[in-house]
Amino acid sequence: MNIVQNAVAQVQSSPQLLAFGAVIGLIVALLLCFSGYKYVQIWMMVVCFLIGSALGLVAGAKLLPSPGYAKYMIALACGGLGAAISYKVYKVGIFVFAGSAAASLITLFTFPMGDGWEALRALVYVGVFVLAGMLALKYAREYLIVLTGVVGGVQAGSNIQKLIPMYVDLDSAVLLMIVLAAAGIAFQFLTTKKS
Repeated sequence: MNIVQNAVAQVQSSPQLLAFGAVIGLIVALLLCFSGYKYVQIWMMVVCFLIGSALGLVAGAKLLPSPGYAKYMIALACGGLGAAISYKVYKVGIFVFAGSAAASLITLFTFPMGDGWEALRALVYVGVFVLAGMLALKYAREYLIVLTGVVGGVQAGSNIQKLIPMYVDLDSAVLLMIVLAAAGIAFQFLTTKKS
């Protein structure tokens, strides 16, 4: 993990790398906001790859505590397996994608610190994940359009605020998130056919 920690420390200490990450994040967020449903299979494969890689990295670090690249190979293999499963078993991919996208919105809310709050936060994450995944399976088109529009709009507004904080205060960023989310939802409903 030392390599990952060093990389994170370098990124956090470099304004250029932070700005580059915010630009990439903005591009991805706008794509998600305005074309999330159209490319849902790609999005779910990416999300499942990232989740599989993270789980593989944790498992690799526990199984192989010695330094080396084997744990990173395990992470890549688990990520590839996650993406392949989401591609082959569409409903699993939709469930995981919708659940993780909705759970990512929970990061906007702060929980008090102290005993029991970590457990409550974990319970809220799991509850939102499962509820969002089930709704996506039942109302696929409408729900995924709204979900990708909202998540993409929120992430795009957040990245714009990171890029130009001197021009976009928190209130303006929230307004920008709402406008982008509404525009993304409207655009997706207008440009996709009912199944």
